[in-house]
Amino acid sequence: MGSNGVKKNQSVGKLIDIIEVMATYGESIRINELAEILDMATATVYRFLITLVDRGYVKKDEENSKYFLTLKLKYFADQINDNTNLSHIVQPYLKQLAEMTGETTSLVIMEDNMAVYINKYDGPKRMVGSLQRIGKRAPLYCTGVGKLFLADMTSDERFEALEKSRPFEKLTQNTIVETELIRLELEKVKFEQISYDNEECEVGAKCIAAAIRDYSGKVVAAISISGPTTRMTSDKLKVFKTELTSVCIEISSILGYIEKV
Repeated sequence: MGSNGVKKNQSVGKLIDIIEVMATYGESIRINELAEILDMATATVYRFLITLVDRGYVKKDEENSKYFLTLKLKYFADQINDNTNLSHIVQPYLKQLAEMTGETTSLVIMEDNMAVYINKYDGPKRMVGSLQRIGKRAPLYCTGVGKLFLADMTSDERFEALEKSRPFEKLTQNTIVETELIRLELEKVKFEQISYDNEECEVGAKCIAAAIRDYSGKVVAAISISGPTTRMTSDKLKVFKTELTSVCIEISSILGYIEKV
């Protein structure tokens, strides 16, 4: 049964399983390998594959008898992406997090090597006088959201992005401006998949942020929870981390992201 009590179509489920495995396998795959991974009969997998081949979603490499996904799925994913308003999708989640935490939540994208705040929701305990507002642009190296974009980049991309930000302005006494310390901070962010701003951008304000990924796995946006240092205690940040991570995973799945196991 599905979550709404309606009986699920097992054939559709198997077809989706095949597509997801092929999308995350990393290379072309033989029928018997696919059948083993999915614990399906080889004949069953074959029937699904020939249908996908016939519809143009899968191709067979005749030299090694392996199958691979074509770009037809990407075409439709791009169509969805172009017609989907990210801010509209995220808005209810911003509200949910703001009401749960009492603090201000924000949706941020990267544009022209800057973190750009495109939506926000003020919780009942919102920080009065905060610099956070829709349209605000902030450096990547000293914001929780910005660090997520930098951590997702290749080494060359990150080097170029940081070079464009030089000289690093020390906005507060906590702003990290030393190249080696920034590198270590970004390694930590990449490993933990969560980022913090400990009064690095604004005196008296802390934030925790997590990334939103699209179908390609790229970080396309981030959500932050911000509040005064007096309320953003270690214990609260642990709770916020769990809720924020869960929300970002859910939004990423809406955008087509499939987490690799």
